[in-house]
Amino acid sequence: MDNYNWIRTANVTEPTDEPITLEEVHAHLRLDTADHDAYLSTLITVARHEAQLITKRRYGDQVVEVYFQHWRPLRLYGCGVVTEVDIFYRDVKNGWQPIAAETFELVKSVPAWINYHKDFSEPLHKDYFELVKVVASCGEPLPPAVKQWCLLRIGTLFENREADAEKVVSPQAFAAELLRTHIIVDF
Repeated sequence: MDNYNWIRTANVTEPTDEPITLEEVHAHLRLDTADHDAYLSTLITVARHEAQLITKRRYGDQVVEVYFQHWRPLRLYGCGVVTEVDIFYRDVKNGWQPIAAETFELVKSVPAWINYHKDFSEPLHKDYFELVKVVASCGEPLPPAVKQWCLLRIGTLFENREADAEKVVSPQAFAAELLRTHIIVDF
């Protein structure tokens, strides 16, 4: 598996506006009616989520919770550009307690890191699997290549929206190349 030991992530808030508009989708699909707008709005969100999973970034301003099973320096893999964080630890009564901001540093690289200062001492108990929760404000603008990938993905999903397609739809190799330079790679 990975060496970050994060357990799970949870979206607290999604972007208020999707980075792709219905007008852009209409133009891409050459649609001139609003008959499918509710469905297309869903596909916009689905395509953005897929792009986020593949690139390990977040597009549009979001708040995400990331849970860890350790106290080592925390790597916020999958959050993309992180602007600020709040950190909490699980106490012996299964409640979340804040960690003072002056006891850690947010390293705003991509992916972001959280390092504790030398005078920080972690709680001694290890009674729970999820020991640390990070609430991260993150997000970045949607790059043009990722937007094009999303539009192609929306088109594929829209054209193959029936439950049983006659032929298997496989990803197009050139479309995957649009995302390649935006993927956060671990080394």
